[in-house]
Amino acid sequence: MDKEARRNYSAEFKKEAVALASRSGQTITGVAQDLGIGPGLIQRWKRELTQHGRQAFVGQGGFPRRGAHSAAPRAVAGEE
Repeated sequence: MDKEARRNYSAEFKKEAVALASRSGQTITGVAQDLGIGPGLIQRWKRELTQHGRQAFVGQGGFPRRGAHSAAPRAVAGEE
């Protein structure tokens, strides 16, 4: 039995999905269906953004280890 490969989403995709779900008149379920992902992903990404702000979604998933040095976060379009 073959396992389906795990899909990776860019930080920009995650942030945009959360933004879409946060707009008035949009539901997480509706946005998730439009994007072809599960609503649980958007809920998790929203929680991660709330808890970790600009440090959310760095690298290949997960959060930087304590004490680990990382490059400064890149500016997101519209944030200046």
